[in-house]
Amino acid sequence: MSAKKLPPDVNIEAVFACNELDLKEVNVYGFDYDYTLACYKPSMDYLLYNLGRDTLVKKLKYPDSISQLEYRPGFAVRGLHYDIEKGLLLKIDSFLQIQLGSVYRGLSPVPNEEVLRLYRNKTIPIDYAFVKLKMIQLADLFSVPEMGLLCNVAEYFEKNHIEYHPEILFRDVKKSVQSSMEFLLGEEWINFFDVVIVQARKPRFFTDESRPFRVYDPVSKRQLWDHVTKLEKGKIYYE
Repeated sequence: MSAKKLPPDVNIEAVFACNELDLKEVNVYGFDYDYTLACYKPSMDYLLYNLGRDTLVKKLKYPDSISQLEYRPGFAVRGLHYDIEKGLLLKIDSFLQIQLGSVYRGLSPVPNEEVLRLYRNKTIPIDYAFVKLKMIQLADLFSVPEMGLLCNVAEYFEKNHIEYHPEILFRDVKKSVQSSMEFLLGEEWINFFDVVIVQARKPRFFTDESRPFRVYDPVSKRQLWDHVTKLEKGKIYYE
């Protein structure tokens, strides 16, 4: 597919103004991090994958032969969802309808008949996806090598008839890739930012005023019940 091109009469060196936005009314400017403030080379995916894989083997004592599993670029893409209870990678639309033919267990496609048997329907219940939090979306760039590692290890277990718990595997892989990020930025990565907010659920973050901020304690791995009256550096907030 060829990329869309600008009309021939458009000057590509021109500066275009937005007359509908009054900048005097804007108090805070925000910049996206990935590929805006920070640019990455393709080798970043390989590095995160390899560091995460080594953590699984050396620290979490996964089978040594997993260290031979190589990263497969292009297998996973942003926007997909992972069912941490059933251990399936799949594509769903904005109405939570499963796109049949897009469901994988490990690196192997799952037949449509099995998908319908597992979910009993083409539509995933809202309660299952967002209340019980069983569906995780590959929302950022770092989730791509993470999902590649997860699917590679799941495929290894399936091919070698090794029983495993999909959610435990998901948590282990996520933990191992997180340790890779700490390796790159250091354990004090939080000090790079004035305010850290996770699970903001954009764009609702900008429009929904009914969700108060909560403080997340990374040591106890749980939310605190303290009332948040201001945002402080060094703390992690979420809504």
